Amino acid sequence: MIKRRKLKGGARAWTKRIDKEFHLWIRLRDTNAEGYGECCSCKKPIHFDESNAGHLFSRIYKNTRWNPENVNLQCIYCNQWLEGNAYLYAKNIGFKKADKLEKLSKIKVTFTDEEYADIYYMYKQLILDEEKSKSFR
Repeated sequence: MIKRRKLKGGARAWTKRIDKEFHLWIRLRDTNAEGYGECCSCKKPIHFDESNAGHLFSRIYKNTRWNPENVNLQCIYCNQWLEGNAYLYAKNIGFKKADKLEKLSKIKVTFTDEEYADIYYMYKQLILDEEKSKSFR
């Protein structure tokens, strides 16, 4: 269990902290024990060290920013050069799920410091849990 510390900062500081942990967890979640997975868009095999956590719907939408269904392992080429390769991404996760995520992304949300802290520490714990099953970390 992670020991919670009192962390200061506003929304920008919390977002930066959570993004770092969330993206690490996604990349761990979507790779096997040796650190290999496949791009959610082009299906190319990729190693953890050469991967991104790609969002189907942009991080500007806070309601889906840290939603694990909206973010998957993605190769750097699809994520950065093809701007997420959204059509193949949606096709591969399923258009019904993509439509649901799109609707969810449009709902505006705000978080309290306590809610930010809960999200942050949840992903810190999930990282520890995932790392137990990985031999490459």
